[in-house]
Amino acid sequence: MPVGRWEAPGYDPGQPDVVDVRLVPVLRDAWYRWHRVEHPTELRAQLEWIQRRTPEGRAGRPADAIGVDPSRYNAWLTWAIGLRDKRTHRRLGVEPSPKSRAKIEQVLARARGESTRGTPTRAVVTAAISWAGYQNGVGHLEGRAPALTRTRTTTLDQLDLSTSSREWADFEDPAAAQAFAGAVYDRYGAWVDLYGAAIEIELKP
Repeated sequence: MPVGRWEAPGYDPGQPDVVDVRLVPVLRDAWYRWHRVEHPTELRAQLEWIQRRTPEGRAGRPADAIGVDPSRYNAWLTWAIGLRDKRTHRRLGVEPSPKSRAKIEQVLARARGESTRGTPTRAVVTAAISWAGYQNGVGHLEGRAPALTRTRTTTLDQLDLSTSSREWADFEDPAAAQAFAGAVYDRYGAWVDLYGAAIEIELKP
């Protein structure tokens, strides 16, 4: 299944209810950039962001922003900085579990409500693209693999992204991706598949 595939066998074309989960973080990050909301991905930058940007962090209690014990937060920060025991060279601190990383992400997500920027109407997409199963220079794929070397940048314009924007602001990233796919279909009357290892989406006014 391609990254960003918005079509799957056996469902009503009028109901874009299947969205490749790999599209979700690509579009999530595109919305962050559009709203100019800082969203660090490295652990150290995330913990330092919490210290600087949350009320609890500015009060010297960043652990409270995440809902963990201060000693746990300090162990995460020590791990993130990469400090090592001088004698054994063993890395100090504790790496957060996936569940803990999700809690950290939830704190960062609060920044979504800080933006008052409007809604974009264009999406600049960089990927190997097929339109309703047709790829330029290749023809109808009909079960064939797409030509991944045919990566191109395409502007999808006159999109109604208001629903996608609301879903993103409500922390519903899969629903935001689904609404984005629906907006593209409504505009062009065709499902679009995006292929490649590094899909890029940039939202524009």
